[in-house]
Amino acid sequence: MHIDHALMLVKCPHCDFSKNVDEGKIPLHAKRVLCPKCHQKFNLPLKKSDLDFESPGNRSRSHEHKHSSSFIKKCPNCGQRNRLPSHLTTDVVYKCGTCKHVLYQRPSIMTCPKCQREQNTSDECVYCGIVISKFFITTNRRSEKRQGELEKDRVRSENIDKAIQCIDRGKPIEVIDLLGNILSIPSKLLMLSGKVDIHVISSDTEAYILEFLMHHKLYDVKVRLNRYDPRDEFLRIKEKSNMNIVIRIFFWFISAIAYSLNPGRLFGGDYYNPATNSVNIFSNHVGIALHELGHALDFSRRAYPGLYQLIRLIPFVALYHEYKASQYAIQFLKSKKHHEEEISAYRILYPAYSTYVFGPIFELFPSPVMVWQYIPFIIAGHVTGFIHATFRKKRIPKGVTERPGETREIVKEKIGKKHLKLDIKKLIAMIIGFLTGSYFFNFWGGIIGAISAYYLIHEALKYRTTAQHN
Repeated sequence: MHIDHALMLVKCPHCDFSKNVDEGKIPLHAKRVLCPKCHQKFNLPLKKSDLDFESPGNRSRSHEHKHSSSFIKKCPNCGQRNRLPSHLTTDVVYKCGTCKHVLYQRPSIMTCPKCQREQNTSDECVYCGIVISKFFITTNRRSEKRQGELEKDRVRSENIDKAIQCIDRGKPIEVIDLLGNILSIPSKLLMLSGKVDIHVISSDTEAYILEFLMHHKLYDVKVRLNRYDPRDEFLRIKEKSNMNIVIRIFFWFISAIAYSLNPGRLFGGDYYNPATNSVNIFSNHVGIALHELGHALDFSRRAYPGLYQLIRLIPFVALYHEYKASQYAIQFLKSKKHHEEEISAYRILYPAYSTYVFGPIFELFPSPVMVWQYIPFIIAGHVTGFIHATFRKKRIPKGVTERPGETREIVKEKIGKKHLKLDIKKLIAMIIGFLTGSYFFNFWGGIIGAISAYYLIHEALKYRTTAQHN
């Protein structure tokens, strides 16, 4: 049977949008409506049937029509007919009287997590179209990824702090460092590099050292950069070590005396001391610094480091030790794609290795004449290193730039120290003073002459600067 329903004008009070709606299509429990234009909620006006029912002429018959404000709903589960009120209470759940099947309950309202608009609960937003379940899965994955990145940054920052604690940098002393540069001129000439025993370690070289320590987790080694500290060298014998205590004390006693009587801050010489697990670096060359750290890594991987150090006394056994240290240094630079430093390492480590290959021969026959015969082997090392570096450079694909590394830029920012800058005028003056003193007196006379020349040129430059300002 067809039933005619009256049309009701529904008008939005927010945007004045209006539309005639068939009363029969409006749910009995509907009290508010969502404007399709401005998406604001507002109350529905009363239906004409409600107005007719509540009119003064019908109030007297309201008791007779008590059940007219209800409707019959058939249970979809058991088929039982249930009488429900026409105006359903939104906070009450209506169930079938027979099977207790839910016939009506208030629809839940949700807020879309993306567009923040309220709507009936559903797995898909009617406004922005996202699938709610997939949106939360994607959001959780991003959150987990972000948490993982934050955790990696935290661990990396802790490792940087641990590595920084391993390094002890000497304070710049201009007169000592300049004098050390003068005394290291023969080493610079033999290695064909002005970075050898330069006594000025740059922050970039220090960053490579820190990155090597972090990469191999060498947080128990002590790295001294252009520093002379006999007290710390004596105290480090108490540090925990896997080396046999008898062998350790034997080598420590000899190395401690040599360290005290031969201050590297003045005479230079990069080396690793396994007895105290300390590295002393005076050269501003990445290949040399990583080579000495390679010794520390080599000893840390040995089950019997004391015996490993003891067999070094056998002639030519040290060749294997030096080979492993250079191998660790070059492998690190290659794995981190520091191509420029890798090529430079070939050119410095090969001639340095030749000193260990042919050095024992001259130790058996020490004489001034034999020392000069040593130079051709150094040249052979330079030629070998140059050839190997050239072949390696050709194997690197064109267009591949050096990768700064995962920590080097962060480390350089953390270091941020002012280091000594060499003054060429003072260096030349000290060289002249050293040569003059050595010629007229002896080696120590040359030292005194170099120091005197330094202070003379220092005061002269200071006076000149003051005069210009005045």
